[in-house]
Order: sequence, then structure tokens, then C-alpha cells
Amino acid sequence: MKHSLLALLFMVAPICVYGQYNNYDLNSYINPDFKRKSLDINFNSSGDFEKNNQLNNNKLNGNMAFTYNNIISSRKLQENMSLGVSGLISNNKSQKEFFDKLRNNIAQLDFNQKAHYYFTAKHFYEISPRAQVKYQYDKATSNSSKVINARTNSFRTEVEVDLGYGFGRIENVTDARQAIYILEDLQAKGVLKKTLTTNEINELAHQMSIIKNKRQFDAREKAIDELTFVNNYLISENYIDSVNTADYFFSLNDLWGNGDNVMREAGHRFKFGLAPTYIYQGVSNKNIELDDAQNQSHINKKNIDTKWGGTLYIDYAKEKPINLRFQRSFNIGVRNGLYRWRTRKSNEFLMHAYTRLAYGYFLDTRTYIEGAFNQHFYWNHTPESRVVRKLNTLSSDSSLDIKGYYFLSGQLKMFASCSLLYSYYREIEPNATNYHKYPHTKFEFGIQYSIF
Repeated sequence: MKHSLLALLFMVAPICVYGQYNNYDLNSYINPDFKRKSLDINFNSSGDFEKNNQLNNNKLNGNMAFTYNNIISSRKLQENMSLGVSGLISNNKSQKEFFDKLRNNIAQLDFNQKAHYYFTAKHFYEISPRAQVKYQYDKATSNSSKVINARTNSFRTEVEVDLGYGFGRIENVTDARQAIYILEDLQAKGVLKKTLTTNEINELAHQMSIIKNKRQFDAREKAIDELTFVNNYLISENYIDSVNTADYFFSLNDLWGNGDNVMREAGHRFKFGLAPTYIYQGVSNKNIELDDAQNQSHINKKNIDTKWGGTLYIDYAKEKPINLRFQRSFNIGVRNGLYRWRTRKSNEFLMHAYTRLAYGYFLDTRTYIEGAFNQHFYWNHTPESRVVRKLNTLSSDSSLDIKGYYFLSGQLKMFASCSLLYSYYREIEPNATNYHKYPHTKFEFGIQYSIF
């Protein structure tokens, strides 16, 4: 009987230790002012397999990207800026379509800045510019079409700025979650001398955020300074003793390097506004075509066009940490745009409505899994002009996604995702209505290395 009670105590003790911080609410954490910068290298492969009554298409892609991120958070400003350079090679094999094989080569430069300027605690105005420069080379071959060989060079530049007003705030609570990881581990090892209150946990997370603001180019020196600061803070607050074992330092080092790998957020934000848009596009085609007598002819075409207009947008986002391990994310919005291409002599109305519901599970500091449902609706209406025919199309994409991350270290992570999609497309013509409905599957896997 005595041995059974001892065994039960050993089983229950770890549950009680970790359970002491389960009631901590990540939604209660408010960040101090901080800045974060990172530079990532990404290598990934992806595929898309789809089939309908007109198309049987298998697409495989290889991609490499460099991305620089700069995050600023204060009471007056929340800003997330990214600048990326990427290259992609894509191979398509298709049946019952205009081509048998299609190869795409894409080089792209992207700039994206989300900036919310707060003039009260919860109200803000938005100035969020986006820009993209893209070059694409396509080569298509066909044995069943009059166009047996087609080569296309295209250059596209797009600039758009969201100008809006909103209310609400979404906080980055990653450092608070990392503080809980550290406290749970210290308590499990019997190093922690007391159970911290919510205010004490928040203050520890504040101090962790502040020390991370310090910039150093030497990653080793940076880690030493940060770990020394955290250790000294825990000692000064009498949370731990001044002398500890090597196991404590190894554990603290691991949790400091991996405890903030995946961002946790809390809060909600609603915004609306207007986004002026400008697009420049140049396309040149070199085709080899067959006439009825099977004679070849070389056709060269070149077209330069510009597009300008504006988009009205409404967006609502909510991030809810259900508890320390589960996260719920929700987003819904619509963007309606009125544009005009210079050469088409006609206005173009585009609508995009979207919603996303996702649940994330944080198994530990290195493993993260997310499941999501996504729904997109698109409507394109272009009145007839002397240059273009009337266009009226409606399409939708519904998808169930699952993706996972595993961090080999604080700098290197593996990721994979799989999506099951159902697409619908309908085009209304003067004398007919064409529509397609088909399922397709997408996958992606790769690695990402963070230089800093």
C-alpha cells in the first residue's frame, strides 16, 4: 500500500507542477516598446494537382527566397515590414488544354508594410504600402494545338497603399509564453523557490522583451548577454538561488533559444479604408503557329499597358489564445475595386471576399501544428467596349489546410503543409454560361534558416 501511494505521488507531482501556470491568461499581457529584426533564407518545393472536364494539370515548383523583417511595437505604433527577393521554377504537365508542357521562371521583389498609428489607446489610422516587381518567362509546347511553341516575357510592377481607420489592438504575447516555458521547467527541476503571480510573470516577460531589443551582430555574444541578464534577474528577485547546476543552465539556454520560435498573438482589430492602386505591365510573345496546311509561321507580339484605380476594404481579425497550448485565429473581410486599363477603354470591377478560421496546437517549444478552413469568393465584371468583350465571372476556392513546423534549432526549422481544395468557376457569356467545378490537392515542404 505504501509503495502504491509513493508511485501515485510521483505520477501526480509533474502534473501539479505544470498545472500551477495553466491558469495564466496570455490575453492579459501587454507588451513594452520593442523592435525585432530578422533575415531568413527559405528553400521549399510545392505541388498542385487538379482535374476537371477541360483540364488535367500537374504542377511542381521549386522556390528560394530571402526575406528581411522589421517589427516595431509601441503604444503609438504597430508596424510590420518585410522585404523579400525570391526565385521560382515551375513545371506544368497538362492534358486537354492549349499546351502539353509549360515551364515558368519567375524572379520577384516584394515590399510589404503594415503600419497602424494609434492616436488613442485603441483607435488608429493606417498607412500600409505594398509594392511588387515581377519578371516572368514562360515556355509552352504543344502537339495538339495550332500554337506548337510559345515563349512569353512579362514584366509587371504594382504599387498599392491602404489608407484607413480602425480600432482594436493585437498584441504579440510570445515573450509571455516563453516566460511560462522557463518557469514551468525551473519548477519541475525544483529550482524555483516560489510560484509567481500574474503580475510577476508579466514583469519577467517585460524584462525579457527589453533585453531582446539590444542589437549585436555576434550571435554567441548576444546569447551570453541575454542569458546572463535573465539569470541575474531571477536571482535578484529571489526566484532562484545564486548557485545552480549545469542542468539548469543547459535547460535555460534551450528554452531561451527555442521558446519564442512561433509567434503568439492576442486581441482583435477592425479597420476599413481606401487603397489607391497603380499597375504597369509589359508582355512580349514569340509564337510558332501552324496554319491549315501545317505550314509554320513566326508571330511576334508586344503589349504595354497600365492600370489605375482604387479599392474599398473592410477587415476584421481576432487572435485568441484559448490556453497556453491552443490558439484560435479568425479573419474576415472584403475588398471591392474599380479600375481602368489604359488600352481596354473600359472600367473593371473586382470583388474579393474572404474568411479564415484556424486552430493551432503548440506541442512544445519545437513543434507546432495548425489546421485551417479558408474560403475565397471572386467576382470580375467588365462592361463591353470597342476593344474588349463583356466579362462577367464568378469563382470561389474552399480549402482545408494542415501545416506543421519542427524547429531543429532556434535558427533552422522544417515545415510542411497539405491542402484539400474545391474550386468553382462560372463565366456568363451572351449566349452561354460556362462553369467548372473540381477538387485539387496542394502540398508544400521546405526548410528555413534565420541568419539573425
